[in-house]
Amino acid sequence: MARSLDAGAFAQHYCSYESDDKARIGERKLINSLKDDEKFEDPHFKADGTALYYDPLHPPKYGIPPDVVNWPRISEVGSIKGVIEPVPINEVHGGLVQGALRDRWFLCALGLLNTPEKVKRVLVSSECADKGIYTVKFFKSGRWRYVHVDDRIPCGRNGTPHFARSIDPSETWVMVVEKAYAKLHGCYEALSGGTLDESLEDVTGRAIERIAMPSSSETLWNDLIDAISREGLVGVCRSVGPRRSGDPLTADYLEPDGLVNAHMYTVLEIKHCEADATVEYDYMEKHMVKLTTPWRFGKWKGRWCEGHPLWNEYEPIAEQCGMKEKLELGDDGMPILREKDAHEFWMEWSDFVGAFDTLLVSREYEKDGSFMSYRGTWLPGSQDSGTGGPPTDGDWPQNPQYVFDVTEATRFCATLSQEDNRFHKPDPLGREDLFGIGFSIQHVKGGRRAAKFKANEIVGGTRAFDTKRQVWAACWLEPGSYTLVPATQPPASVATPLVITMFSDKVLNFQNADDQMPDLAPEEEHDAELDAASASLAEKVSSSGEAAPVFPEPLGSELQALWTQTAHLATFMKELKGDCDRLEELIAGLEGGDPTSKGGKK
Repeated sequence: MARSLDAGAFAQHYCSYESDDKARIGERKLINSLKDDEKFEDPHFKADGTALYYDPLHPPKYGIPPDVVNWPRISEVGSIKGVIEPVPINEVHGGLVQGALRDRWFLCALGLLNTPEKVKRVLVSSECADKGIYTVKFFKSGRWRYVHVDDRIPCGRNGTPHFARSIDPSETWVMVVEKAYAKLHGCYEALSGGTLDESLEDVTGRAIERIAMPSSSETLWNDLIDAISREGLVGVCRSVGPRRSGDPLTADYLEPDGLVNAHMYTVLEIKHCEADATVEYDYMEKHMVKLTTPWRFGKWKGRWCEGHPLWNEYEPIAEQCGMKEKLELGDDGMPILREKDAHEFWMEWSDFVGAFDTLLVSREYEKDGSFMSYRGTWLPGSQDSGTGGPPTDGDWPQNPQYVFDVTEATRFCATLSQEDNRFHKPDPLGREDLFGIGFSIQHVKGGRRAAKFKANEIVGGTRAFDTKRQVWAACWLEPGSYTLVPATQPPASVATPLVITMFSDKVLNFQNADDQMPDLAPEEEHDAELDAASASLAEKVSSSGEAAPVFPEPLGSELQALWTQTAHLATFMKELKGDCDRLEELIAGLEGGDPTSKGGKK
């Protein structure tokens, strides 16, 4: 029997309303059941040790004993140290404090919600805060899940919130959203450890595109323009650099350039700036990027940082970036800054692409494009939704297929998700290993499923099978019919749920109705040479360790040759890395003076 993606391990902890308005009605019904002087007490997420840990009797090493935790209400002014008033969303984003829970991966996603408008997309109701109830939503397994939560917050004996909070004492939404996320997954401990991709998907409900940097400068610039114009969330980070001891959320973790490794920054704005030539300086043309940090430290110290002389030398650029009013110096010789800009800074484009190695983008497609989410199952033995495995397997067409028509050239993005163990497993020790998952996008005729893997008809997809909760790929599609084929590596031996989510900036016509698969395309005569090429490409796709790229423009038939070359290159790079590792071991052995040590044998 297939496992259901509809219900998590703690299904009683959330509701699947049809809309935010329906969720607010549900909240009002809970309030109407209370007495006039009564406040909401969450019956499914009680203020005790069961909300903190999987096993309250054996908390994790970082966990505070449940018996020393107090649970005051946010709405009880002054009961929580540092909370001035129960304002869920402040006009000014005050920054974040992580607390004792190891959920920085989730808080980085919240840090991208740097405006009240973005926060309200997650915190859908604080209308009844005076009654001690809030409503928060997250996107899980292809659907929005709404969580009603009370405002009791775990605190230490001194009254300080034990987990996440805002630096600004009047901002309480961080504590509320974190508690709702903990409730959705069973307890606070469930949030210990994760990836930013996962949290962003849960918070936004959109495809999360991870783009390696540095990339083609012009392509990346245009990509950022598109994302920001679509009200998308754009975050950057870098994982390189020396490993430092201590808390990564303190100023002790700063690099010489002022930035912090493994730290997410939000891209707020990008500008193309120009300064005409004068007697003092030559003509200047710059791409400028405005960023912010939610942690109140880790600001850029290079060119165009706060107080840098370039702002005074090139006043037109300062004016275009809104920095002209900051050029006045105070008594200490430092620029006078507005409070709301305390976390923000500018970088020129060359420094930006050189400073970070990862770009995460969440785009808004729904306004003028398409959004579709399918929940399906890899079902062994089924001809329509079987587990045919990767393209190397002859049964590949038996995988679920999702067919759609494109009427005009469009940017297309898709995600494939498998079971979220954090959501479906009540105990981390019972979590199952993830499958290697990936998908191909193949051109088909007549709106039917593909009967065979064809290299010359592949237009996009993931490059590899990755053991992640979610994988993604983006490409440009010309008018025509296509099928998206999700697969596992190796073939799934048991019924395995999946979620396919597709986005595009133009309207698509989806052929899968009521989770039924379209008819299979009729068998055609195949060219032996072409079939051999398809098999070779399938092998490269299955073995490649490279992540899926974003194709920045329509590529047509040239994409096929590029894809084949990329697969060969991925294999070569994999072999080269092995050679480099062996060489490093040899050098290490020689430097250690022991020619017989590992890698040091002559």
